[in-house]
Amino acid sequence: MTNGNFSGVIQKLWNSGNVPYYCHILTKIEFLGWDKHTPEGFEKCKKLIESANVYPLDEEVANKAIELKRKVNIKLTDAVIGATALVNDLKLATRNVDDFEMLEELNLVNPFD
Repeated sequence: MTNGNFSGVIQKLWNSGNVPYYCHILTKIEFLGWDKHTPEGFEKCKKLIESANVYPLDEEVANKAIELKRKVNIKLTDAVIGATALVNDLKLATRNVDDFEMLEELNLVNPFD
């Protein structure tokens, strides 16, 4: 996740400055816990997450994630992340759009396209 494309996406987010962005606590764990970060890449990612609004797991999101998991075959983490976007009426930016395509009501954006 430290290739030029990814760095360009991070740079655009930092340069915009006035557009808030959000992530779920599980996204923070997945993103920063990735075992292939270079030390420099990890620090960049850490700065990006530190400047995000981080959503906790709450009852409303948990209930929506349960609903999603009962409807479609989706991993728990993806269900929680998708539920967070749906409950809070947010677009979900991800490179892994295939992981969320079955959630038809979700507004997906691939920042790498």
